[in-house]
Amino acid sequence: MLPEIKPFKQTDPYTVKYLVAIYTEFGENDQATKLLEGVKSLHGVKKDIGEILFFAYVRENKILKQQNQSLALYKEHETKSLYAEWSI
Repeated sequence: MLPEIKPFKQTDPYTVKYLVAIYTEFGENDQATKLLEGVKSLHGVKKDIGEILFFAYVRENKILKQQNQSLALYKEHETKSLYAEWSI
């Protein structure tokens, strides 16, 4: 059982990356996804957090959210065609 980590809302992208790794290690993928979605709502579609969120949706098998996330990344960073491939 994972101890309670989030007495405060984490918004720092660097801290969030480490918390996501901890949640994933303990199999708490839904908590990782909720945390990433919260950061995305505050900071927008940043490349590093957006990619981590995409793979969080992959772990949870949320196909439509994966597609929407990859399209949002592609719109924000059109120079990287990998995001367009992810959306397909």
